Amino acid sequence: MNLKDDRMEKTLSEALDALMLSQKNRRLAEEYLEQPEGTDEGLLKETEYQEFSQFTETERAACFAWCKELRELAGAEALVLRYAKFVTAVGKSSAYYVLVKNGNRDMEWLAKALTIEQRTAFRAEMYAYASHTLEQGSLSVLVSTGKKDPETLLRAGELCCGPDDAPRMLLAAEYLYCMTLASVTNERTEEVSGYLEQRILKRLPELFTGKVLSETELSALRDYVRKADVDGAFPAEILTVLQGTKCQEYMLALLAGCAYLALEQKKTFGAFLRLAAAAAAPVNITLPEEGPQVLIVHTHGTEAYTPDGTDQYEPSDNNTRTLDEGYNVVRVGDEIERVFTELGLSVVHDRSLYDYPKYNGAYDRSGAGIAAY
Repeated sequence: MNLKDDRMEKTLSEALDALMLSQKNRRLAEEYLEQPEGTDEGLLKETEYQEFSQFTETERAACFAWCKELRELAGAEALVLRYAKFVTAVGKSSAYYVLVKNGNRDMEWLAKALTIEQRTAFRAEMYAYASHTLEQGSLSVLVSTGKKDPETLLRAGELCCGPDDAPRMLLAAEYLYCMTLASVTNERTEEVSGYLEQRILKRLPELFTGKVLSETELSALRDYVRKADVDGAFPAEILTVLQGTKCQEYMLALLAGCAYLALEQKKTFGAFLRLAAAAAAPVNITLPEEGPQVLIVHTHGTEAYTPDGTDQYEPSDNNTRTLDEGYNVVRVGDEIERVFTELGLSVVHDRSLYDYPKYNGAYDRSGAGIAAY
């Protein structure tokens, strides 16, 4: 690619300056970007890794600005795509931080330059660092990729080389989720499950704020996760360790989110979710030592989820309510009662159907029921 256009050459030089490339990478960049598209791809394998995620906001802004100017130059499309390839070869997933400013809009033009693994690694960087983007709805693109080829997620994870392993953890969890959907458990899933378990337990101290846990206390929590019977009562001694702790919102979303995605692959993930739920539950009340401590009431006990698959019931009204307590809100109350009872609390579960046979007035009737206690 002959950079005879002075403006194009100057803009490219400024863009490379903003990346603060090593001497070796700068030499390779200038050599690679001088060539026509499709030639000297071997030069990309000679690059040395540089981490871009730790650039300051000012440094990132400079990279975005010069990349944007390069993209706006007439006749520079091929050069821009080659530039994106080179930057990604150098920074792997961290190239996201100097190439992507506008989320999915920037991902569109990068699709022409990057492999599916590289784009997937970019998306992991995009989603892994905020509670709201760790919600399953935001991760649908990763799930869609994994359904087509789960191994793509693991290959993308190999490109996540930054000092924080959240993107790689997320991709591993999504891989296990997609393998669960495909009803597959094998040596590969066991290996990935082991990696994810190890990383969750390693980062366990980051989950807690407020009370600083000792190494002995952290060891007890890790032992519970590794050995717990997820169907048994929650240990009182673990509750004692958790007293006075609070959960850091982002770490709760990351660790519990990964555990939930991998839930069906290993029991330790279920144990971790129980631990996280106990740690996250705010307890700011003083309960009486004698008599009932918790009252469970359902204002609209007959409400139910829409029948689907094997979950079928006899509806009482419009396929949204049923008298079958195995499928309506009373069943949810049974589960809440079980969990609270395992925690050592005395529970009263009011199973009255205040919304049947008459739906209107359910709030008044349930209010009167509560007052009666």
